[in-house]
Amino acid sequence: MSGRTTARLGDIVSIVGGGTPTRTNPDYYGGEIPWVTPKDMRSYRINKSLVKLTRSGLRNGATRLIPPNSILIVVRSGVLKHTVPVAVNTIPVAINQDMKALLCSERIDPHFLARFVKARSTEILRWVRATTADNFPIDRLRELSVPIPPVVEQQRIAKILDRADLLGAKRREAIFQLDELTRSIFLDMFGDPTENSMGWPIVRLAEILALPLRNGLSPSRNGQVRAKVLTLAAITGDEFKAGELKLGEFMIAPPANQTVDDCDLLICRGNGSIRLVGKGYFPTAKMPDVLFPDTVIAAQVSNSRVGRSFMQSIWNSNAVRRQIESVARTTNGTFKINQQMLEAISFCLPPLPLQKEFAKRVEAVERLKVSNRTHLAELDALFASLQDRAFRGEV
Repeated sequence: MSGRTTARLGDIVSIVGGGTPTRTNPDYYGGEIPWVTPKDMRSYRINKSLVKLTRSGLRNGATRLIPPNSILIVVRSGVLKHTVPVAVNTIPVAINQDMKALLCSERIDPHFLARFVKARSTEILRWVRATTADNFPIDRLRELSVPIPPVVEQQRIAKILDRADLLGAKRREAIFQLDELTRSIFLDMFGDPTENSMGWPIVRLAEILALPLRNGLSPSRNGQVRAKVLTLAAITGDEFKAGELKLGEFMIAPPANQTVDDCDLLICRGNGSIRLVGKGYFPTAKMPDVLFPDTVIAAQVSNSRVGRSFMQSIWNSNAVRRQIESVARTTNGTFKINQQMLEAISFCLPPLPLQKEFAKRVEAVERLKVSNRTHLAELDALFASLQDRAFRGEV
């Protein structure tokens, strides 16, 4: 938008924060007022929240009601390690202290500005400070230079980007539905593992191991050998992510049995979130030049008794999750499990032929997911290009 008017973001919006009512007062929670936190910032339009406040909670929680068509942005959260969540609320909401709301003046269309701020994510992420919680100075955001074409032009650009973004959103929803299909197939074939209504035999993890459990390798500050290391982000999402790597230094050349192998279920040994400790996935391929760290435990199961697809699904089921959370211990804010705890985890074990049939069905679903992910990557690249051109005045 060369030659067009620009303005400091702080001159075209009012920035307000939020707060958290006292958790110990039940009269503050369970009302009708959406209370948005970073956990709710998973879509561009916000019209609901996981937690709701009462009127009393709103009055006593150092927060206020944010009017519709405001821009919500996360300013303090671990998610700021890699992304800046930005959204527009379609209904009045309250926000917590990890959020800010930008209330737009008449000079700026909220959807135009929201798209512009999101497009500057790379710049904003460079401001992030890793203190007690990842955050960035709000004054830096106030100084951001924003192009100000006529409001009609802003609205036109916002609508173009909305339509392009909607295509990606539909593809993401398709991938989500395929994940739900896998869970439905599991329940249809094996029943709810929490209840074991089909009466399958119950085994402990220790009984089906092909090899003893193995902890990953600890890096050393004075190490002379550098190697790629898997990070916990690879196994704490919704699937295994092979690209989540970092470089580490070690005293000696790492042994082969501590490299990433698709025969191993890699399990998170410690995490700040109890919902993530113990989570585990099989790698999608062997990675002989990549290590798994000391925050991971590798479990190689007997392929004569259990299939990978079944094992991965049962391990991430509620039946196993409840057991892990009941035995996890916390030290300095980190929840941890050890090999002995994992060996005692029990679950139902259907016949291997039935597990293999499940694997065939899952493979068909995975092929569809791969196709959808490929199309999504193409749409994301198209959207990024379109967004860049839009804010340079080329659309």
